[in-house]
Amino acid sequence: TTQARALQRRLPVGQPLRLLSLPCSSGEEPYSMAIAMFDADFAAHEFQIDALDISQRVIEHATIGQYGVNAFRGDDPGIRERYFQREADGSHRIDERLRAVVRFQCGNILGSTMPPSLTDYDIVFCRNLLIYFDRPTQLRALTNLKRWLRADGLLFTGPAEAGVLSQQGFESLDAAHSFAFRRRTLPCPPVPARPILPAAVKPRAPSPLPLRATSAVRRMAPSPAAKSESPPTGDAAAGLRKITELANAGRSAEALTACAQQLTQLGRPPSCFSGGV
Repeated sequence: TTQARALQRRLPVGQPLRLLSLPCSSGEEPYSMAIAMFDADFAAHEFQIDALDISQRVIEHATIGQYGVNAFRGDDPGIRERYFQREADGSHRIDERLRAVVRFQCGNILGSTMPPSLTDYDIVFCRNLLIYFDRPTQLRALTNLKRWLRADGLLFTGPAEAGVLSQQGFESLDAAHSFAFRRRTLPCPPVPARPILPAAVKPRAPSPLPLRATSAVRRMAPSPAAKSESPPTGDAAAGLRKITELANAGRSAEALTACAQQLTQLGRPPSCFSGGV
């Protein structure tokens, strides 16, 4: 699967494919990645592998690249002949071709200060690490992985980590015998169009709760003497109804203006409104 995915992602000349292995432990995974790339007919200058681990001790062991027979798996005995040199004690030392394309360094996936070179990876292997973290720590690790991975890059994890990736913006490639993910690309939701109302139709304002007449309306009511002198005419009564409706609707400023106009028409000064509502 690694070979097939890498072949699909060949880059133009001068832009090597960038791969990351973390945690790399004692080097079995990054060296296996290099073997897969060479077996897929990649030249050494066409890819670059970085390997990261928190333990300086295992980094030193990985740099030496010497393994016992139990480190080998699979049904291809030719791998040892092509990529390893047998030592006198029966161990196998990694070929210099593999050592030259893998760069080991000590680092922490949760660290805030990481080398600036840890960016823009096409493929990242981070298998069976997140399962040891609680949820907040998993989210911190995934934040760094997203920052290091290209927008169209591939992230390979363990089977038990598929759930958290699906919940954090990744989607599975459904590749056989692997757990490969890429960032989910979600289309922007359509913005609902505003309904266009006919020119003659206006939205109806909510009906106000019945309120008592405001103090301004009470202050403008004519005194008993004024009632006896001149009862309100039809226009004056209509004006009072309008003022009351404005006040009940909470439109105090308009009610005050209508009151002033009404008093002016009745020949009374509007000075009684200096207090406001």
